Amino acid sequence: MSHGLTGESWVKLVQNKVCDKRRYCKSENAEKEVRLAKQVEAALEWTPRPIAELEREAILRTLAYTGGHRAKAAQLLDIGLRTLQRKLKEYGVVGAAGEEGT
Repeated sequence: MSHGLTGESWVKLVQNKVCDKRRYCKSENAEKEVRLAKQVEAALEWTPRPIAELEREAILRTLAYTGGHRAKAAQLLDIGLRTLQRKLKEYGVVGAAGEEGT
């Protein structure tokens, strides 16, 4: 059964519902509902992609998150540092282990 709501309109609907209920419910519960609505929105906007593309995105985003600190990125990704370095070399990331001139 289709409800006809986009991800964004679903979030607004839940936020409005939560705002109307705030005087009757604890703020903590209201915030949980808003977080859930945002997760639903993200899921609705998601499209399937190849695993290799998802892996590349995860590695590069984690590396950016750690400020370029490869050992920390490898730890967060639960992969070995050498594996991370090999993947970065495959992606052509400047400064990857084994590249000349780095």
